[in-house]
Amino acid sequence: MGTEKITSTQKYEMIAPDGGYAHMVNVAAMLMLTFSVVPVSSFALIFGPFVSQFHDETSSVTIVTSVYVTLLNLTGLLANFLLQKLSYRKVGLIGAVLYVIGSLASIFVTDLTFLTISYGLLQESVMDLQMRWLFYLEPVINNIKILDCTVLKDAWYWNISIGLAVSFISETNFMAIFPVSLTQMGLASSQVTLMMTIYFISDLISRVIFSVVTLIWSFSVRLVFLINIILTIIFRLVFMFELPFWFLTILTGILGISRCLIQVLVVMVIAEEYSNVFTSAFSFYMVFNGILSILVGALMGSMTHHSHVLYIQTSILVLCAVPWTCQYIYNYRKTGRITHNHNKAF
Repeated sequence: MGTEKITSTQKYEMIAPDGGYAHMVNVAAMLMLTFSVVPVSSFALIFGPFVSQFHDETSSVTIVTSVYVTLLNLTGLLANFLLQKLSYRKVGLIGAVLYVIGSLASIFVTDLTFLTISYGLLQESVMDLQMRWLFYLEPVINNIKILDCTVLKDAWYWNISIGLAVSFISETNFMAIFPVSLTQMGLASSQVTLMMTIYFISDLISRVIFSVVTLIWSFSVRLVFLINIILTIIFRLVFMFELPFWFLTILTGILGISRCLIQVLVVMVIAEEYSNVFTSAFSFYMVFNGILSILVGALMGSMTHHSHVLYIQTSILVLCAVPWTCQYIYNYRKTGRITHNHNKAF
């Protein structure tokens, strides 16, 4: 936000923040997110034909994607340490340099191992370093040096964090394997491109609409997340049947909305349930996310048929839907309310 200077005529004049340098930081952050986050959504389209020359395309895509998700989450602890020792911009610069090295190395990949190192290790792990300096605030860094482990004593926290982790992992891997599955279903490349465009457009529009809705309507974020997970399971199962192209297109748009609600609401659920210990709760969630990514990635990497991978990605959502539903039923029978304020315990 710009600072204000009072002139001799008592009029206010808007001054560019930091002499205009802050605008350059904003532009750099925008470019960073564009060139690092967006290609993740197109990984299968870019590298799928290449890895199919040496390995099975379905298992290769899931392996690299799982490595990406794992390192993206586990490097959060490294980012926390660096942010305590270095400035935000230095950490972002380190991540940017390493990301460029990984991007250049990806041009010369010759096999799956090389691709996993250049894309999964260098690019995606340091992408977390670039993003962290955007999200952390000064009071958090100054006042919270050590994670509060008391949140791990709350059984409901394990239920919530594991449910969020499996949902995020399922969505990330589904996004990576989705275009491969469409191709193996017999759709032409033009049809796959159209459906992926609809998928991401519906995701984008949903984010805008959801931002407006949150301003005018108060609701339980976790309950909305649970309902979305249940509907996602249903729509993904329907998608696996032989259906007309127009119906698949509609389902693709719905799945794009589901992607929005999963990715946007993850942080909001933790903030709603554990606002008093948000930093610790979110950090441990990311650790769980990284560990589960390894396990799920190893399971899906052993499968070669796209339908088997889709079934696994859909089935693990049950690990969120069923325990969360049971917790809501327990809360209702005990207190007469389905929601529970976990902040009272901290």
